[in-house]
Amino acid sequence: MTTLKERMERLTKGRGEARVRELQDSVERLRKSERTDLVRNWGSALHSKTRLTILSLLNLYGELTTTELQAILRLSQPNVSRHLTILEFVGTVKHRNQGRWAYYSVTGSMTKVLP
Repeated sequence: MTTLKERMERLTKGRGEARVRELQDSVERLRKSERTDLVRNWGSALHSKTRLTILSLLNLYGELTTTELQAILRLSQPNVSRHLTILEFVGTVKHRNQGRWAYYSVTGSMTKVLP
């Protein structure tokens, strides 16, 4: 079994220990960056067929309430709310309150991505 150091040396084609350290530092900075976390969260948020369906419905209809999504998807209110919370956390969905209703819609950046 090869060690990380051996694999890094192979990648740097024998350019020495300094190059290996430089690459290791770059990888560590990337792992700690917020962008990596955002991409990881975004990918796992879109891993669910239900969340993709919610995004498509919001893109198609513009704005929908939790109750409307619940009726369309035939899911419980807590289940729909959980999916919406995850989508909102990663920035794909936003909401506005009007009276006692919360209207959800797709964020501007997502409208360019969705069909």
